[in-house]
Parts: sequence; C-alpha cells; structure tokens
Amino acid sequence: MNGIIFDWMGTLYERNAGLFPYSKRVLGELKSRGYRLGIVSLAKDGIEERRNQIETTGIMNLFDSVIIDTSKSP
Repeated sequence: MNGIIFDWMGTLYERNAGLFPYSKRVLGELKSRGYRLGIVSLAKDGIEERRNQIETTGIMNLFDSVIIDTSKSP
C-alpha cells in the first residue's frame, strides 16, 4: 500500500488565501494512481472550524484519513 500524508496549512492551503492552485490537481492525480491520502492539521481554533475549512474546499472526499489536533504547544 502506498500512502502520502499532507500537512494542511502551508502545504495545501494558504492562510487567508485558500487552496494553493495546484492542490486539487495534485491530490486528484495521486488518488487516481492508487495512493491512499491522509491529512494532518493542528487547529488552534477547534476541530469543527478546521473540518469545515477543509470541506468547503471540495477536497475532503480525496482523503482516506483526516486527523485534526487541537493540542496546545507547551
């Protein structure tokens, strides 16, 4: 099994600007080649807000696993 894990902010999504222009195309291509895709995100504002942010971009269905962490840094 081949898989790739992506970080959300700064990799697929630019703060205050939205998805990077290449994000959907790259994810779609990888998915079509059989890769399992995952996303990991630290969400200081909460899980639901980050999940909604990802869902509104239209790419949530491309991921096999979504992990959103709300841990505070020490």
